[in-house]
Amino acid sequence: MLKRLTLYFIPLEKQELPEILLKYKLVVNIILITFLFDLDYALITVTIKMSEGTISLIAAAILHLLLVFAIKRNVSLLFIVNFYVLIGVSAVFISIYFSGGLNSPVLPWLATSPVVALLMNGKKTGLVWLFINSGIALYFGISDRLGYAFPLHYDLDWKNSLAINCLVGLILIVFFVSFVFESGKNSAFKKLAENSILLAEEKRKNAFHEISQEIHDGVGQTLSIIKLNLHLLEKIKDESGGKLNETVELVTKAIVDLRNISNHLYSENLHSFNLENALNDDLTLIKNIGTHSVLLNITGKPNLDPKTSFTMYRIAKEGLNNILKHANATSITITLDYSNQFSMMIQDNGVGISYKNENGQGIASMRDRISLLGGYMSIENSGGGTILKLLI
Repeated sequence: MLKRLTLYFIPLEKQELPEILLKYKLVVNIILITFLFDLDYALITVTIKMSEGTISLIAAAILHLLLVFAIKRNVSLLFIVNFYVLIGVSAVFISIYFSGGLNSPVLPWLATSPVVALLMNGKKTGLVWLFINSGIALYFGISDRLGYAFPLHYDLDWKNSLAINCLVGLILIVFFVSFVFESGKNSAFKKLAENSILLAEEKRKNAFHEISQEIHDGVGQTLSIIKLNLHLLEKIKDESGGKLNETVELVTKAIVDLRNISNHLYSENLHSFNLENALNDDLTLIKNIGTHSVLLNITGKPNLDPKTSFTMYRIAKEGLNNILKHANATSITITLDYSNQFSMMIQDNGVGISYKNENGQGIASMRDRISLLGGYMSIENSGGGTILKLLI
């Protein structure tokens, strides 16, 4: 539930790359956690009868909630982070001012802002707020030294309770922020590992096919043009006619030899290709990363020719990549059914597919491939995830 709520506030285009998604998840989660703390401390200020604190914390809660909607509208993350910290520091400053200044139990909360700013937006932002909050602390220290009496606009009978609440809250928010950061970092590393492994596997499986195509389309075509030119020269009757015939024969032999090598490479790669084994290898790689549970179901006896199997594998590969990149799923199931018409179903338990992703380049490529086989493809959102169906 929390994962879906977080993703709701992150623009779809920011969910493409793991490192960008990590940053946005971190910012959204920290703001939502802070919103809950704002409400909690607003209730505490009501209890201790500090009206200035109540007003500032309710205002902070409202503004923090508006910030996550601003993220959804693609407002600059730099602005979001700095405005978020400014809201928090302002609420803390007001609470410190009206609860005794340097002797206020709220004073330690000034330590949180630079740390949170550092995690949310890097060193520069963290350093800026480190200097600002240090300046605020110096202000209260110097004012106290000069004998300025800060107002105590709360029930002093609650002073010890307020101090305990502030310390416990400080511990909790530092822990939650660090926990969110650590979880997001691990998630991003796992996604990068998934993408790297699948990309390497894809390159390995396509290597022979690409080499054979290069030989056939590149060198083979060049030799064919040379042969054609030699045939044209052969029409010119001169003393070199014998050498010309010999050259034509050599080029013809080279073309035949290259074609044989190309066909051998392609057929060796294709004839040994097994759809079930290839999919099982990919699912095993995903399972070993530890982020997804996987299942491959096979019904009936495999009966596809190797070329069709390879095309279906390329479609399935694109489907798996989409799940890893966009679905935020924890389980993947592939079902191959050979009992009647061949069908393949890929199902996950993620966030479903949006209209924008459904019309993306990857899915368009999948539709093109299945149409070349005279097949049909459908994508639909299920109760908890997405189902991709392919039928030949």
